[in-house]
Amino acid sequence: RYLCPCPHCGTFQEIAWERVKYPKKGTAKPKEFERVEDATWAATLAETDKNKRAALVETHRLGWYECAKCAGVVLDHQRQRMLLKGYWGTSDGEYKLFFDGTEEGSLPPGSEVAAHYPAMLDLAAKHKFYRMVAEWIRCEGDVQRTQGFYNSWLAEAFKIQTRKVEPNAIRDKREGAPAPRIIPKWARLLIATADVQGAGGRRA
Repeated sequence: RYLCPCPHCGTFQEIAWERVKYPKKGTAKPKEFERVEDATWAATLAETDKNKRAALVETHRLGWYECAKCAGVVLDHQRQRMLLKGYWGTSDGEYKLFFDGTEEGSLPPGSEVAAHYPAMLDLAAKHKFYRMVAEWIRCEGDVQRTQGFYNSWLAEAFKIQTRKVEPNAIRDKREGAPAPRIIPKWARLLIATADVQGAGGRRA
């Protein structure tokens, strides 16, 4: 993962998508956006059409990054300096590869190294914070487009919870069920499976 220092407090961190901010309910206008009229900010918050809201965000460049440590506002023009001082690092902190090519520590065992490269690390014009936010807003309610955003822009796996089963729903299904180890007469095939996910590879 690529970690870089906050221009305000110097704390090294990933530029994580969940810390990319924009006008939405409960978000106060930062002082760095004094150039934006209060009416424009309010209109963006109030707009219910996602395409119009995205257009407002893009037109007025209403996107920024919030430091995970000091909550300082990082604007697009500060991101380049932030990235130039960063490094690629392993999760255990034992290896660091800096932007200038210098290294610290040693790589973990193995012949391959994977690097996570989301759009927040790219200085292309289309990947400015406010343009990413606008695209994110346009994805609202569209599962396929949201998946594309996660995969292509964030370089992350997309997960969606299609149904949530409450514990009492499983308990309720026991009512009226046959006794344990009794195969119903209508059954034509019995399948034994093993759930290898989770601690210890519990059997199902």
